[in-house]
Amino acid sequence: MNMDDSIKKTAKGFEESFFQGAYYNSQTQDFAHLTLILNQLSIRPGNKILDLGTGMGYLAFPLAEQNPRCTIKGLDI
Repeated sequence: MNMDDSIKKTAKGFEESFFQGAYYNSQTQDFAHLTLILNQLSIRPGNKILDLGTGMGYLAFPLAEQNPRCTIKGLDI
């Protein structure tokens, strides 16, 4: 499979999983999981944080709320 075909196949799979609301909702409504992630991070004022694959900002928005003196950026396709 060439790279173009691989990219198309990956994009198609992403779109299919994204439009399955139950799958997406289960990922973004797990507050215990989000809390676990947030508690594992050691963030100091002035840090710059990049959330790759941020989606709807599941992690980036809570990070920004908890760390107003940091720069938080989310990036997704």
